Amino acid sequence: MNTLTVEEKATLLLNGQIEEALKLMENDNSADYTFVASNPPYQYSTGTPTTSGRDSNVVSVFPCFYDLVADVGIHGSVIIPGGRWMQRAKGYDGVANRIFASAISIDWFPHGEESSVVPLFPGVAIPDGVAVVTVNNNNETPNHLELNGITVNRPKNKEILPLSRDAVNIVETIFAQGYNSLNMLRCKVNAFGLPTNWVEQNPDAVRNIHEGSGRFIRPVRAYLGNNIPGKQKRVQEYWIDGSLLDWTSEKTQLMESWKVLSSQGQISKRPATSSYRVVDNEHIVGASWLMVGTFATEEEANNYKAYIDTDFVRYLLEESRGGKSARWGVFVPDLGDYSSNNPHIRWNRPLEPQLYRMFGLTQEQIATITSTARKLTGSWRSSKR
Repeated sequence: MNTLTVEEKATLLLNGQIEEALKLMENDNSADYTFVASNPPYQYSTGTPTTSGRDSNVVSVFPCFYDLVADVGIHGSVIIPGGRWMQRAKGYDGVANRIFASAISIDWFPHGEESSVVPLFPGVAIPDGVAVVTVNNNNETPNHLELNGITVNRPKNKEILPLSRDAVNIVETIFAQGYNSLNMLRCKVNAFGLPTNWVEQNPDAVRNIHEGSGRFIRPVRAYLGNNIPGKQKRVQEYWIDGSLLDWTSEKTQLMESWKVLSSQGQISKRPATSSYRVVDNEHIVGASWLMVGTFATEEEANNYKAYIDTDFVRYLLEESRGGKSARWGVFVPDLGDYSSNNPHIRWNRPLEPQLYRMFGLTQEQIATITSTARKLTGSWRSSKR
């Protein structure tokens, strides 16, 4: 096994030779330094056009630099992007496993809180937020780590962390009572197999809802993205020829359920301000929308939507935004029963006080939820008036 110097390892990474560098570093636990500090480049361009042909694809390189710091020093601190790897967004599961296994502490500064740190590079915005991760390479990693000064259990398997300091205690208070996560009710993306360009690709199998279904073999009503690509794409209601779809018992059951859904793009970016709507048991939906819950009755769907629209839920939805739509609702407790038979909830009365009593939250925790949620959803609330 060849042993590289620190400079040689960094040079390989900076030149984009990531695989070569990691291969040589694989068994090289040299621990040349007691402490290593790093603020590496976060990504580099591959020069390969995307499918749209407009931009070049980029590859995250900060995980490689994290490996480098952990490899050459007994201890180290790395300044890297925050939200996505912390919450295991698509493609970041391996990164999260590596960092969570060795980190002693994580201090996370979300996008929008740059004023709380000294800006070394004015004009540079990191939408994912910035994390300062302290790593331990002495094989004595404890079962806990610190997140913004709060001691938490070290995440394992698919576990993730809330993004803010205050939410850690709130989430632990709720889930210590044995509740399941609302994430379990979320359907998979594109559950009906209708990509965003389906209307463009199948013009003969689509008719505007006002035109009637014509002679379709199996007419089905659907909400799909229109035939305009790019920023002008909007979801519209259509008749489609359902005989072209690969129907399964699962898809049939989904169509015959009452659905609560939202824009896939909205949920991925800002779940706290997403607009949710109820769709009946006679429609299917395309990949532009994500179904976050399906129910046998309209009553259950409407009650579920009312629950999602509370400050309580929207505050907790925001805490998992770094994981994009895949982690939607992971910190929100599932009430289990959304019918009028739920013994703990009276749906015709204000939900907030009932939820706070139900989960045993303190006045301080309630104040945190209320003030934070109202800041997050201010524009959303205004648009509903």
